[in-house]
Amino acid sequence: MNPEVEEWSFSATQISTFELCPRKWAWRYIDNVKSPPNKYAQLGIETHGHLEGWLFSSTVPSDGSLGAALAKALIPFLPPPQLVSPENVEKDQYYTLCGVRFILKVDLFVPKLQDPTDLQFRPRIFDHKTCGNFDWSLKTEEMQDDVQASLYASWGLHLTLAPEIDLQWNYVTRDRRPRVHPVTSRLRGRSIQ
Repeated sequence: MNPEVEEWSFSATQISTFELCPRKWAWRYIDNVKSPPNKYAQLGIETHGHLEGWLFSSTVPSDGSLGAALAKALIPFLPPPQLVSPENVEKDQYYTLCGVRFILKVDLFVPKLQDPTDLQFRPRIFDHKTCGNFDWSLKTEEMQDDVQASLYASWGLHLTLAPEIDLQWNYVTRDRRPRVHPVTSRLRGRSIQ
């Protein structure tokens, strides 16, 4: 165990990595062997940065970069900035479930709309994902069993005490003419137990 870590915190990525290859997980998370920089991960970080600018201050991405183009394509699939609380954008959150501490990196959480006339609204968690094509995107029915979706849904239900929560994973292709494929699912406490 890494002596600098006082308490273990796990992420959905760690769980998925362990399920894929326990040795790869150990190298990365116990031995601290870093992977070489990945241009696709960098593009994702850049895209998220542009979306933060949009959600915090209604700044439309316009610097001509690929990340700006991807973010601009995602904007129509997000709530308008005036309905989003800045504290719920790119939210790093610790969540303890069954005695295990998890770190969640929630792209956008909308616990409730500020519109009191919307009586059908459920809490919603958004995740922005860049991809080469939509072959790798989850299907609606797969979200019920997905580690990340289940953890985020459990956290959102715990926080809001709502009986159900909507998840929306927005996949965007890494093209100059990006396409967006939103995948949504409604999860209930019993379905994610």
